[in-house]
Amino acid sequence: MVKKNSSISSIDDLVNQPICVGSGTTTEQNINDAFEARSIPYTPIKYQDLNQVVAGYLQGRCAAMTSDRSQLAAARSGFSNPKEHIILKDILSKEPLAPASLGADQKLGDAMRWVIYSLISAEEKGITKVNINEKLKTAKANPQLKPLRRFLGVEGDLGEKIGLDNSFVVNVIRATGNYGEIYNRHLGPNSNVPIPRGLNELYIKGGVQISPPFN
Repeated sequence: MVKKNSSISSIDDLVNQPICVGSGTTTEQNINDAFEARSIPYTPIKYQDLNQVVAGYLQGRCAAMTSDRSQLAAARSGFSNPKEHIILKDILSKEPLAPASLGADQKLGDAMRWVIYSLISAEEKGITKVNINEKLKTAKANPQLKPLRRFLGVEGDLGEKIGLDNSFVVNVIRATGNYGEIYNRHLGPNSNVPIPRGLNELYIKGGVQISPPFN
């Protein structure tokens, strides 16, 4: 992230510039790797935690600060003038963030995994918080709509197999909406922490989000 009026538009413009970074983090390793790969020098200004990184950047000790894009966006949302700062398009690494469970708790892991799949699949199918009841009504009234009936728990026993109610997909979508709805609510262009979806898009839109079939 850099100041909008800095005339910096990419990592290549940061040659010999000081960059605020968290010491001992994967972010530090990623920025080192990125500059080494380009064979260009820079000056790391290391801090112990993100608050110190932000303070150093705002105090003008660095030309840029680096961290996870989500952390950059969250930090920027707390600035007095967020629009005066921009997050560069350069992505230095891919480090997925996701819910996790203890390895010994397989049932919890399965439940979490399939809840996430349900959010992704619902978005792909166009099932939303607004139309979920209508979709369920349609599924119940049409025995020939096998994939939709299995997805919404009208047929099959996927929920029971993973320790949930067979209507868990319906319950989840009613409560939160699909993956896209959740993303837009918290990270969309009108949110306090706007982050372009990028690779978080569905696979049919060029992203990596994909769900196995609900058979």
